[in-house]
Amino acid sequence: MERDVSTIIEHLESQNLNGISTGLYLLENLLKNLLPSIEKSYRKTTTQSTPHAQQVLEFLDLQNNFSFNLTSVLIRIYRYDLSPKDILTSNKLLQGLLLLHPQSKTVFNKSENMELILELLNYSFSGYDQSLNIIISAITTLMHILLKNYNNYRVFEANNGCKTIIKNLRLNSINDINNLNDLENNSLSLVQQNLNYKIIEFLMFYTMDEQDNPNPITTEEKVAFFKDEFPEINALVESLNKLIDL
Repeated sequence: MERDVSTIIEHLESQNLNGISTGLYLLENLLKNLLPSIEKSYRKTTTQSTPHAQQVLEFLDLQNNFSFNLTSVLIRIYRYDLSPKDILTSNKLLQGLLLLHPQSKTVFNKSENMELILELLNYSFSGYDQSLNIIISAITTLMHILLKNYNNYRVFEANNGCKTIIKNLRLNSINDINNLNDLENNSLSLVQQNLNYKIIEFLMFYTMDEQDNPNPITTEEKVAFFKDEFPEINALVESLNKLIDL
């Protein structure tokens, strides 16, 4: 396992786009190969508390070592001019790594690492739909980064993450806020509709009470982060609360 992870890191740190693509391919295969052991281990631990498969344990042990931590290596490749395909693959792999090894979320306590993901929210490519798909993927990745890590919440906020996300919301009128059950509108592309849904999903996730946080901020304080870009945020959150209460 150490040899496999070392090979992946070597490719991801190659500063060569072809080498980085190879590293992403190898990492994707490694996680796919671990998946059956993870699923089998989960089924057993829910009934018998059987230990994880040895392969998974070895992988997790390596992730506790900064020299082999794949999240800290993977985030650095976003500094390069990656292809849209490699960005989507890297986002998916980050999500998997953070689910498998939640401790790696501390990588995003550093502002410069959080900024690399936030920059994807401004992504622009020759293909309009392709750009929006990358923004959708970036928001999903952010939800994995923030989940159960309030330090990351505060770094996200300090880097204007709220404003950057909400500016991607496209509603035809204020009336759309009062009808969130039906965001589909023929005047918007299907991908933009999907992006709207993803932003709504993020808002529902982000504005929840911070029950496990010893130093929480209120929903009202969170809402204030969006007001400059989206003055109607109070009405939007009110509508979201109605949806949650249904």
